Amino acid sequence: MSVDSPSPFTIMSTPEYLTHFLIAHQTFEGSWDTSSIILQALQAQNAIIKSKCGKAGVSEKIFFTALVVAVFEQSLKEFEGGWEPVVEKARGWFGEQVEDVHALVGRAGELVK
Repeated sequence: MSVDSPSPFTIMSTPEYLTHFLIAHQTFEGSWDTSSIILQALQAQNAIIKSKCGKAGVSEKIFFTALVVAVFEQSLKEFEGGWEPVVEKARGWFGEQVEDVHALVGRAGELVK
């Protein structure tokens, strides 16, 4: 008797898996790189990210990191105990990059479904 494995799409769509996936893809410095696999996991479009970061006056990496932080805070609240240190690390990295972290995360959060 064979056991069917869940499809990658099904796994990716669960909040718990997304939490672990995003945590695993944070860079050592505390940011996230815009990669196709993370974009797919977030169901985000790179063209929209580029447009928004241009309007915000920040690099794609900074805006994308703000987006991931917004996803944690808005969509994955139930797993806060697991992602809170990761977000703190990202906010520390932001502190070296932008003046108003709260506003940037808020702007990125407009894209969170």
